[in-house]
Amino acid sequence: LKLSPEKRTRPGRKQVWRSPDEDVLALASEPGPAGARPLLVTVFDGAPLETVGTLADARVRCAASLAAWTGEAPALHISDGLARLTAEAAGEVTL
Repeated sequence: LKLSPEKRTRPGRKQVWRSPDEDVLALASEPGPAGARPLLVTVFDGAPLETVGTLADARVRCAASLAAWTGEAPALHISDGLARLTAEAAGEVTL
């Protein structure tokens, strides 16, 4: 756990949830907000978990993402669970 104000590390396994209005950084064990989709997915666990797409498939996904981008980063919010765990971990650290 980093305690420097300029470099902050949040403990625990995390998930990022994206909705049209915002991104939410949460613990992996927390449910996502209604209507949000997870951004972090497991694609390899000793072997690929799904069929690997073609380069053409990747180009289509990239083009769709770029077309949907508004030019501004979405607002980022920290979930209550992650904020609580961060505060608890910081309280346990003694220098």
